[in-house]
Amino acid sequence: MMEEFVEEILKILKSNKSNKQKKEELQNYHENDIADVIPHLSDEEKTELFKILDEDDLSEVISYADDVDDIIEGLDDEFVADILEEMDSDDAVDILEDMDNKDRASVLAKMDDDAREDAEMILSYNEDQIGRIMTTNFIVINKEDTIPVAMKKLVKQSGDNDNISTIFVVDDENKYFGAVDLKDLIKARKNAILTNICMENYPSVLASAIV
Repeated sequence: MMEEFVEEILKILKSNKSNKQKKEELQNYHENDIADVIPHLSDEEKTELFKILDEDDLSEVISYADDVDDIIEGLDDEFVADILEEMDSDDAVDILEDMDNKDRASVLAKMDDDAREDAEMILSYNEDQIGRIMTTNFIVINKEDTIPVAMKKLVKQSGDNDNISTIFVVDDENKYFGAVDLKDLIKARKNAILTNICMENYPSVLASAIV
């Protein structure tokens, strides 16, 4: 039996309302619910859904989907690239891994420089290495930073990286030094020494390590 929310979303998509109205109504549903609807859509209805949702919306929906290949099949490579750019790099790599070499190369070539470099870096590791399952969604500060400078870096980087509960610290050679809890950085006085609140024994592992 089809879930009630699936029938509701299908009804919205098949209505004569404008795409703007449809999008407003779809915002009442979780991205996971919308992902569950996609297998029930015809190719025409799927195309209509992609017209309603923007790349940011679709990146969230696709991250919950089980059969991503079926969802992106037939989509223009540039559109797929736009969607992957909005996703965390590790999630984007999960999708790129399932493409054949030709399609993967075509999509990567159409992604913006930052997103492509992050994806290619992760893909450069073997499937049994930690680097293959890592994410680039994190904040980095330098151990010599003052508290005000560290806060400015946090604010600047948080625009692209929302994983901010733990902030990673590197030395002047850009090597891992430790980590700082967000709450500790926020509570620190502006003249405090960053290394005094840094956890140098925070668990870490080399990207080249075997899973």
